[in-house]
Amino acid sequence: MKEISLNNEEFNYFQEVLSVDTLICRLINKFWTSSDFEFKLLLPKNFDEKKISNYSSGYNICSSLDAETPTDWVAKYIGKSISIRGCIAVFDDVMASKIDANKMNTTAFTLDENIMHFLAKANLVDFMQIKSLIYATSVSWHFLSVIINEPLEINFKTMSEIQLSDLIRKLDSIILGALDGESYIMCCKNK
Repeated sequence: MKEISLNNEEFNYFQEVLSVDTLICRLINKFWTSSDFEFKLLLPKNFDEKKISNYSSGYNICSSLDAETPTDWVAKYIGKSISIRGCIAVFDDVMASKIDANKMNTTAFTLDENIMHFLAKANLVDFMQIKSLIYATSVSWHFLSVIINEPLEINFKTMSEIQLSDLIRKLDSIILGALDGESYIMCCKNK
């Protein structure tokens, strides 16, 4: 997997993803500053990034995949952030219904009619759980997960909007779907 640094021109795509009217998007827009983050596009090593003219469109990168897919890489990143660094991950689930959330009750929570998923050390099972959650919360036009630098275990089932706001202020990384769901843009806090 290779990481391609992005500049401010690509920021328009980022703003487009965050324009979806979900609670987590609204909170990110309210509390974070783009200048505090570095933006990188994940691509298979043998994919020519010069082909990309639009971050919303697909480019059939599956035909040039390495052994590790962008989803594998993101799942490993999320897993290490949780298991090694003690962070938590929150996934935006724009298409889930309350019935779907009930089926995924080990990770799902509803807040202000928005369904999200929460992963921390307490409910992290394995790599496949993370990958399944990425696939379950991804649609071609929207995938959003945030890594929050918060080592405390909190009860996400009873989380309030104020608690979620406090967590969003501690953003470490933002992961966006890109290229029509074929890859991801990582927005990592500058060290």
